[in-house]
Amino acid sequence: MSKQSRQISLPFIRIDKKSARPLYEQLYDGIREAILKGYLQPNDRLPATRLIAEEWGISRNVVVLAFEQLILEGYLHSRSGSGSFVAGDIPGTPVRNPGRAVPENGSRPVTGRLGGPFVHQLRRSVLIRNTMREEVIPFQTSVPAADAFPFAMWSKLAARVYRYLDFQHLGYDDAAGHLPLREAIADHLRVNRAVSCTADRVLIVNGSQQALSLVAQLLLQPGDRYWIEDPGYVNARVLFNVNGGQPCPVPVTTEGLDIEYAFRHYPKARLAYLTPSHQYPLGGTLPLAQRLKLLAWANEHRLWLIEDDYDSELRYQGKPIPSLQGLDPYGNVIYMGTFSKVLFPALRVAYLVLPDEELFQSFKLLKALNDRQTTLTDQLILADFIKEGHFHRHLRKMRVLYNQRLQYLLGQLKEHLSGHLSFSDPAAGMHLAAYYKQPVQETFFLEKAREKGLILHSIKDYTLTHYDRPGILLGYSSFPEEKIKEGVRLLKDVFDS
Repeated sequence: MSKQSRQISLPFIRIDKKSARPLYEQLYDGIREAILKGYLQPNDRLPATRLIAEEWGISRNVVVLAFEQLILEGYLHSRSGSGSFVAGDIPGTPVRNPGRAVPENGSRPVTGRLGGPFVHQLRRSVLIRNTMREEVIPFQTSVPAADAFPFAMWSKLAARVYRYLDFQHLGYDDAAGHLPLREAIADHLRVNRAVSCTADRVLIVNGSQQALSLVAQLLLQPGDRYWIEDPGYVNARVLFNVNGGQPCPVPVTTEGLDIEYAFRHYPKARLAYLTPSHQYPLGGTLPLAQRLKLLAWANEHRLWLIEDDYDSELRYQGKPIPSLQGLDPYGNVIYMGTFSKVLFPALRVAYLVLPDEELFQSFKLLKALNDRQTTLTDQLILADFIKEGHFHRHLRKMRVLYNQRLQYLLGQLKEHLSGHLSFSDPAAGMHLAAYYKQPVQETFFLEKAREKGLILHSIKDYTLTHYDRPGILLGYSSFPEEKIKEGVRLLKDVFDS
């Protein structure tokens, strides 16, 4: 396909009909200055002389005179039957970038124009990689298997949704989300996660990040302390921090959050964020006895519990672990889930299950204030995908596929890297944690891995203070066996070097 030149308007031209200067000179000066300043770029097609004359209410001859002078001096060139264009080579013309340059490391320069604790916290805390397009190469974590997604069925449902779109789908919808989708989610959670909920307690949001943002805005006051798993989910910590929360890092055991440590060290905390069914990022599942003890403590100390159930359905050994929320008789647990891990990240649909009407209405009001509603067409497609049974079939298929890829990765690690890394079968999730057997200069090690074409995330990136076992995360869910094998070979080369 041939490249099309873009035709532009001329909002930067100023013509004063009361001035003693000839109009064609004013137009000439305006276009010339726009070219030299970079407002007009090489190959931009200018409007026809007739259109310019009509827009400014001047004679077409005036425009023709200005264009002829610009062509004569080399600022414009004319193509028969196509129009007038900005010349490609104009000496001294600067290349104008309307935005500030971003350094190669991806961090924004500090210009002094923005300040305050919020901006400082933002710049200091957000991982740059979370602002960039995500690469899908070994061993990127938390990436679903795109090669196994039912694109044909999803496309069929999408075509049907768009074919029967009604005028009511083009306006503002319920800020809480499309009711049939909320009903489908409530039914799924009751049966598969033992969550106690109905559709009128389910709030649809734009991904887990928005869910956490709403939690932080509503439940944390500046200076409030909150428990955070350490290592734990970085973006949850950042969102709570920029909203004034004070982190209380709680170490994790092989069973998840160390609740006894939290009770002893941070009894005044206002909120706790945890991943009890599959601790992120190290794995581990909080036992029933610990869950009951935590629920009783939360009720006695007026502690909000935010249960992030991000990938608990991807369990390969035994039955899925029932939710913490389903055990809570007091109404202190806010349950959150997402479709980013079990379907695909570009589908920015997640949900909150709120324990009572007052809380639900408050979250709904804040959701409406933040962005009014989540994209309705995606909700319509997803509702059909769940209600017609495709979601359950996809989950079953992914459990089998991910377990196969996990077992293959474990076999490759045992064969080639058992001298360098210790690891175990995580029995769930989309990545595993592997720990160095000998001290490693980690920054240098990760740079060399990157040069080999690997993505390795250090456990240190997820840690505030309890970096007790240095290691890395190895994602496997998105990679066929041949890519896993090649990735392990490259990783061995890095260790050997």
